Amino acid sequence: MDRVLVLGGGPNGLVAALLLAKAGRAVTVLEARDVPGGAAAGEEFHPGYRTPGLLHDTSGFRPRLVEELGLEHHGLHLHDAPPAVLASSRSGRGVVLHHHPDLAAQELRGENGSDGAAYAAYRAFLDRLRPMAEAVLDAPAADLIGAARGHVLPLARPALAFRRLGKRRMLETLRIPPMSAADLVSERFSSELVRAALAAPGLHFGPVGPLGPGTAANLLRHELLARAHVRGGPQALADALAAAARDAGVELRTGARVERVLVKGGAVRGVRLADGEELEAATMISTLDPRALFLDLIGGEHLAHEVEHDLRHLRGTGTAAKVHVALRGAPNWACRPGERFAHVRLGETLKALERAFDAVKYGEIPDRPAIDVYVPSVEDDSLAPRGCETLSLLVHAVPYEPNGGWT
Repeated sequence: MDRVLVLGGGPNGLVAALLLAKAGRAVTVLEARDVPGGAAAGEEFHPGYRTPGLLHDTSGFRPRLVEELGLEHHGLHLHDAPPAVLASSRSGRGVVLHHHPDLAAQELRGENGSDGAAYAAYRAFLDRLRPMAEAVLDAPAADLIGAARGHVLPLARPALAFRRLGKRRMLETLRIPPMSAADLVSERFSSELVRAALAAPGLHFGPVGPLGPGTAANLLRHELLARAHVRGGPQALADALAAAARDAGVELRTGARVERVLVKGGAVRGVRLADGEELEAATMISTLDPRALFLDLIGGEHLAHEVEHDLRHLRGTGTAAKVHVALRGAPNWACRPGERFAHVRLGETLKALERAFDAVKYGEIPDRPAIDVYVPSVEDDSLAPRGCETLSLLVHAVPYEPNGGWT
């Protein structure tokens, strides 16, 4: 039987391996780290304190995969909605944005009464778009070059889902992708705090602030993907996927760093590991960075010139940093003293978020970056000693190469 090699043992690689194994294929996953899970795998970063992994938010994991992959049998369970987020404020009580509009409306009465109804309408709008988004996500990636040549059949399903929105909603949806996240939320909400909190996910990993054109598309993608989140966070997802993979017969090899992809006659023939071992396979799936795969592991000599050129000029430095903090006690939020929150968003106005991203253009770290705070030990107390907390901060508007370098 032809063995399939999967390069990378993160969530994407493990899901691919599981699906192939359930289809009867022999699968080997090669993971460079000593533990599986990739960005979802945690580690001890200070005595007694563990990180939940680099993955900040598990609400994008597709709920249908839990049943399809049998993950409940391996301890994976989902909350029934994305997590509530405290939009923190230095004056007043801030706002807890629940996914459920009724709960959010109770919070919003204290901030701006009209925003309660606006929030319910916003959630209803997103719910109407979700079937279309899922039709696109469940289909293979569209071949835009083939479509230009007349091969449009693969585009039929998402196009039909889009058509079902009706003329008015189609027009409403089509105007969003070129918009800025600031414009999208400002049309709907009055409170600056609410605007900033709702716009923030549209800035994840991008090089522009909320006023940047196209950030509304990123915000829409985030909101439509967010369905439910994993109980126990990223590490629970990594553990369940790895256990299910092994149970399905997947060979999961950790500490197996690929040094070279072996190519013969224009086709992949296997890989050579860092220790010199060679593994043969005619079928391979990679979850690695495309530049690392094609330029470092395969080699530019095996690529068409235009492909190599495009890869060498592919920009992907990002503007986000992950910081893990070990706390001797629980964090005390000035706007909600004594209350515990697993998810907190820092950045009170759209202007403040935009100023933070201004600094990135010049290689500077902003004085007040936008920060998504995750306190994983609220849900999993094994991540910190008793009475203490682990903080995992996703810090936005951070230059990849700051002036003067990293200290």
